[in-house]
Parts: sequence; structure tokens; C-alpha cells
Amino acid sequence: MLPTVTRAAFLANGNDRTFRLMVHDSLAVVAWFEAICDRFARLIGLTCVHYKILIAVNHCQFEQKVSVCCEAAHLHLSGAFIINETRKLVRFGLRVKEQDPEDGPRLVLRTIPEALNRLAQLAEVQG
Repeated sequence: MLPTVTRAAFLANGNDRTFRLMVHDSLAVVAWFEAICDRFARLIGLTCVHYKILIAVNHCQFEQKVSVCCEAAHLHLSGAFIINETRKLVRFGLRVKEQDPEDGPRLVLRTIPEALNRLAQLAEVQG
């Protein structure tokens, strides 16, 4: 079988079997985390994406103002995606977006008490 990588550092005994196993194991771990995220989200009536967004904002908002760019970078998602999902969360009554009084065009994102209550419900499950 032809190797899928050619960099010597990724080859052992001239083949990439160990590297491929590491990649496949990594993908399995990611799938496992996604399944956990999905279960937590469903317990509080959210999608996995919305759960991730609310958790990210909730952890960051007490340390700094959270902007679309900050959140997108933190979650490794596009700003356009964050804006679209934020609209949904605003409609669901779980977050607000406000103009930054110190930087007019910049939006500041916050979770609101209903979202915090939902996240708090997970404390027992997350143990």
C-alpha cells in the first residue's frame, strides 16, 4: 500500500501505518466528544452547536466582552456562522447581542438567565 504521508517523521519502518492509526483514533475521539455534546444539548433542549456556543460565551463573558470574532475564533467557526446561530439563540430567548458602548459597530454577545439556568441543569449530569 502506498503511504498517505511522505514526511519521514510520520513514517515508521518506511510505512505510515502508525500515523494512520493515530489519525483514525483521533477521529474516533472527536466523534465521542460530539456524541457527548449532543446528549448534553438534548437534555436541555438545544442542538450541539447551540450548546457549544452558549458554553463558550458563558465561560468568556465574565472575563471579557465577547464579540462575534472572538467567539468564532474560540470555537474555530466562521463569523458568518456565529452570526446566523446567534440570531436563532436570540429568537429562542437564550442570548442577547448589544452594541459595544466603547466601540459602536462591534457587537457584544451575552447569555441571559434562561440560558444560564439551562446550563446549570447539566451540573448533576456532568458530575
